[in-house]
Amino acid sequence: MADRADERALLIYDGDCAFCRYWVEAWRHETGDRVIHAAAEEIAEKFPEIPRGRYRRSIQLIDVDGRRYEGAQAAFRALAHAPGKGWLRALYDAPLVAPLSEAVYRLVARHRDACFRATKLLWGPKPTGPRYGMTAWIFLRALALVYLVAFLSWMPQLPGLVGPDGIMPNGSPAATYQLVALAGAGAALAAFAGYFVGPALLAAWLAYAAVTNGAGEFADFQWDRLLLEAGFLALLIAPFRRARVADGRVEASSTMVWLFRFLLFRVLFLSGLAKLLFGDASWTSLSALRNHLETQPLPTPLAWHAARLPEGVLKAATFGALLVEIVVPFLFFMPRRARLAGAGIASLYLLVVVATGNYAFFGFLALALCLLLLDDAVLERVFALKARAKAAAAPYRRFETAFAAVIVVLAVAQAVAMFRPASRSAAALASLASSLRVVSAYSLFATTLPTREEVVIEGSDDGVAWKPYGFLHKPGDVKRKPSFVAPFHPRLDWHLWYAAVTPLDANPWFPRLMVKLLQGSEPVLALFGENPFPDGPPAHVRATLYRYRFTTPEERARDGAWWRAAMRIELLPPMTVSSFVSRPSE
Repeated sequence: MADRADERALLIYDGDCAFCRYWVEAWRHETGDRVIHAAAEEIAEKFPEIPRGRYRRSIQLIDVDGRRYEGAQAAFRALAHAPGKGWLRALYDAPLVAPLSEAVYRLVARHRDACFRATKLLWGPKPTGPRYGMTAWIFLRALALVYLVAFLSWMPQLPGLVGPDGIMPNGSPAATYQLVALAGAGAALAAFAGYFVGPALLAAWLAYAAVTNGAGEFADFQWDRLLLEAGFLALLIAPFRRARVADGRVEASSTMVWLFRFLLFRVLFLSGLAKLLFGDASWTSLSALRNHLETQPLPTPLAWHAARLPEGVLKAATFGALLVEIVVPFLFFMPRRARLAGAGIASLYLLVVVATGNYAFFGFLALALCLLLLDDAVLERVFALKARAKAAAAPYRRFETAFAAVIVVLAVAQAVAMFRPASRSAAALASLASSLRVVSAYSLFATTLPTREEVVIEGSDDGVAWKPYGFLHKPGDVKRKPSFVAPFHPRLDWHLWYAAVTPLDANPWFPRLMVKLLQGSEPVLALFGENPFPDGPPAHVRATLYRYRFTTPEERARDGAWWRAAMRIELLPPMTVSSFVSRPSE
């Protein structure tokens, strides 16, 4: 073997092969100057011990230890020099990997022209390295905005939900949690502005975990968990060593970007799988979307219009939703052009979700995750953005492969526990992941309701004349137009929707809500849109279950109503403060 003064690995390839040149250029983006790439036509004479014909059959790698490798093994070992990819050496030695990879390598080598055409089709005409510096920075700013909205949404609601005079007091002053939320909002603003991004996002994550812990069941929403999981992963790409990100770029390795894609994959795929496995026949009969538009917790005005679409269109849209959630997520791990197509399809789907339903900040956070399906080359070509400097490396780079493996194990355990609750080992790991707030299971919109039930709460001074309490955003007055409220999250409105479709004893907060109305609690009344008793609390309250449905275009043209409502059953009979106190369950 020829002596070499340079201690870097040397990869020798067939310079006459367009397929080889394409992938060598792509690998150069990953390995940087850690590997020297040279065409055989230029350097072969320095290695007379390697027959010339060998270069045409396979690439040759002279590693830093002087050993020579070829074929798939050379590719594995060359890419192992890329930051965070040293595990590729061990992967090649895993059972069956070496023979399978070598067989695939020989197959590709025999059909280079066809593979080159497929490469250009799937990856594009020119190789683009996996650069995510600008993409990751835009994502972090989007995440900071989601944090900001989430904290600002919490602040006015905390006193009425868990404050001393709230529905479910937790023993701590509401002002404490409001201050924590305010601090979290300040940290989110700092991160968005690019100041102390890593510490600021860490502070936001800790603050959100504290607020949601304090809010108890009022924080038991999947998007709360999604924000904590995405926020935790963000700490692995957020810069901790710079006071300010002024160059529009942070360091994000392929491994960390893959974890974010894996998170978005799980959100969509598990939700789609749950639709088919949780026993809701409306999804298999393709009638789910017609039901969902009308019976979802807080529909938007566009939901009323969408529900008027022809039956065939709604069935096709239901089928499309299943395809987007079950099939499209696999595009997230495919070659670049397929991945970008997946990003576009998923984004359009999420925009429809945002347009037709008020799901707090879920749609906006999921759209932010779609950003990480892109790369810097997209931003440079489509949006004419340019990176001005290379960012300093993020911390924990050496541990990220092990970290990714742990996340995958916990995520699989969560999924198994969700679909097979009897699995004790999966349940134990899922419980651990849930307690750490770093990995969650998702089953969004897994079931639909055939009819819409609504709780109507009324008060009376004499037990004869009753006046309804108006809600902020939940349907009540049949002539009130549905509103766009997301990304704000009216948590009482959401819980009242749940109360209408679950047994009363599953909602211990509901009787306490009624007591607070009898007591005239100002923080609780602030959660409502209208207080029919401004001069003092009523003597009696009651709750009735009504069935609501969208009006037809003809009905709406006649009287302007968006809903029709008919009383079904008495949910809670007329009661006073003393009757609540005498209830043994309270």
